[in-house]
Order: sequence, then structure tokens, then C-alpha cells
Amino acid sequence: MPWQKGETLNTGIGQGYVLATPLQLCVMAARLGSGGKAVVPHLVKPAAAPDDQARGDFASLGLSETALRTIREGMDAVSNSPRGTAYRSRIKEPEFALAGKTGTSQVRRITKADRLAGRHKDKNIPWEERDHALFVAYAPTTAPRYAISVVVEHGGSGSAAAAPIARDVLLYAQRRNPLAATPNEIFATLTTESAGG
Repeated sequence: MPWQKGETLNTGIGQGYVLATPLQLCVMAARLGSGGKAVVPHLVKPAAAPDDQARGDFASLGLSETALRTIREGMDAVSNSPRGTAYRSRIKEPEFALAGKTGTSQVRRITKADRLAGRHKDKNIPWEERDHALFVAYAPTTAPRYAISVVVEHGGSGSAAAAPIARDVLLYAQRRNPLAATPNEIFATLTTESAGG
């Protein structure tokens, strides 16, 4: 079957044939936040790595400065404008503010009959058929250092289920600076905190 015009529209909003892993979404957010600079995903600094570890030379995103600025302003508004879909999950401290994008990954096809009968609302759908909730973000908005993608399976809305998780993780990361720690240091901190120390 040939490509249809409707498939182009679906692709433009991330539906249809678009497939991406959470890591790919996170790298996308990191590259948008950094303005297309080199991005190498990692969770913690390797124990023996110098601070100026080479990050590689990534190709340009191919976006004009105007397009990149528009995307970044949009992601900032999602989290920091009262009309943004993730405004309730913003980080209120300006030095830690995040910029993000909410999303939903449809699990099943919703037919016209489903819509007419009201079977398209989460409360009327079995849990395993509910949409997945997504949120991608980077922080801080002024000089991005961290990026995240959160997927909550069958969580429904990205703003309600995934964005609060991303906020909490980004806030923790910025306050604790886990990238400056070795895995053993992070483990020791988590062990001490869980023991009540």
C-alpha cells in the first residue's frame, strides 16, 4: 500500500510509523537543550575518567538557530507557562528550572464507534489498553546539564503521570550533582540515606 497524506500528518506528531526508545528520546532532549552540541548519555562519571572526558563530535541537528530557539521556547513554556501542559510539575527554583514536552503513546486504535460510545476515556478502558504516558526534559533551562525521558506504561497522560517523576529526578540530580560522583560514592550516599543516616 502506498504512503498516504494522513500518514505524513501522523508522523509529524510522533504517531504512526514513528518508533523511538526512551534513551533516544532523552538524547533528543539533551541535544535540543545543548543546541545540538555533542551528547554522550551516561548515568554517572566513570571512576577513572578525567573531568574533561572527550564527548565525541556529533553532527549538527540541521536546524536553523530560529527553529532551535522556537523549539526551546516551546519546551520552556510547556513547563513554565501557566498554560503549559506540565506547569503543575515545574521546578519553582529558577536556577533548577526544566524545559520539557509531554506526550502520550497510544496503545490501541480508537475507532469512531469507541468515541461515540464514550469508550475512549481512561476510566472506561481496561488498564492494559490505556495509553502510555511520556515526558522528556532538560535542566536547567539556562545552561542544560541533565536530560531525562520518562515512560509510565499505561499511565495515561504525560503531564499527570510522567512529568512529576521527571521533575523529582531532575531536582534531585541538580541538588546532588550525581555526575560528579563515582558509582561507589552514589551507592554510599543512597545506602546512608536509606539507613536513616
